[in-house]
Amino acid sequence: MYTFFATLPPPPDSSTPASTNPILKTVFSFLANIQPTWYEANVTGYDYLSPYYISTYHILPIGAYPLQTLQNLTSSYRVLLRSLPNITISQDNYALFPSNLAYMHGTAVADALHGAVGLGVQVSSRLVPTSLFATSASRSVLVSALLKGLDALASLGGNATHPPPVELGLYSTVPYHAKDERYETSVNPAWRRSTWHVVTGGAWKAEESEEATRGTQVVTRAVMGPLIRLVGDVAEAEVTAGNGQLNYSDRHDNQQGTRAGEEPESCGAGRGWGYRKGVENKSRSSSASSPPYSNTSSTNRHDTARTGRNSERHVNRGYGYVNEGDYLEPNWREVFYGGLYEKLLAVKREWDPEGVLSCWKCVGWTEEKGADE
Repeated sequence: MYTFFATLPPPPDSSTPASTNPILKTVFSFLANIQPTWYEANVTGYDYLSPYYISTYHILPIGAYPLQTLQNLTSSYRVLLRSLPNITISQDNYALFPSNLAYMHGTAVADALHGAVGLGVQVSSRLVPTSLFATSASRSVLVSALLKGLDALASLGGNATHPPPVELGLYSTVPYHAKDERYETSVNPAWRRSTWHVVTGGAWKAEESEEATRGTQVVTRAVMGPLIRLVGDVAEAEVTAGNGQLNYSDRHDNQQGTRAGEEPESCGAGRGWGYRKGVENKSRSSSASSPPYSNTSSTNRHDTARTGRNSERHVNRGYGYVNEGDYLEPNWREVFYGGLYEKLLAVKREWDPEGVLSCWKCVGWTEEKGADE
């Protein structure tokens, strides 16, 4: 495992946009460029980036010489990190673990840096489709969305000693080598066509004021806002064009980040960022050729019947992982289950008709509990 942690030179003041930080742009860009290569070699891991610090650990779980191989694969990343100007490095090391138990003990320190035991937590997440890593233009668009999202941190203030209580994590933990072209072996089939799982997390102590807690929750969602709109556009393109390809040439240099005061519904309700100029984006009903993770599937009609939402005006919000999803996620059936909700609900009703097993916005939650969205 390779572990690195460093604090960054503080911004001129807490209101400085993160999108102007050259260190963050450099690291985001490098990771977006190298991630497909790492996946091919079975390297997985986590990168947490903030205007105040970088925390990363990458793992190679298999192979005859895992430590040597990992050192070779991450050497260019290590050189980049160590060359960043004016940073303070506190961790920069490799480790080899003889067993899974030793690995769990060895990663406890790294996990503690980003855990939230005993704290209130708000999370939001999105799966980033592999198509966004295909070209330099698409990777640039992705990096721009991540940086724009971090601009929302400015509203929380903070400094190097007490950074904002919200962070963004790049999880390279998708089943890259477990292909399934029929999309039948994932609760959310978008897993099979994703390269990153991006998670924002915010935390607060029980004694904090309601206003402070609310501010952390809002900013956590706002950080994810630009990425939600981007991956929603990609998913919509897969429905309308069948290939998930957008016109990236005129997109994110002029995009606006999500304002920190926006509610979660508005995080994904912005205008489209791509397609041909002068062509209005419109959601379309799914067809036989649409992939099963389409956000414009019959799930929309299900939502319309229960919530009054108009499926013809539906805005695609991409896809996420329910375990690290926003508890107020709009259109949650689509986002968390990728068009398979009705199929999963039928299985749920067959094997658990009384709803003995239930959790918030899991399959069958609304129908069985009569919850008001």
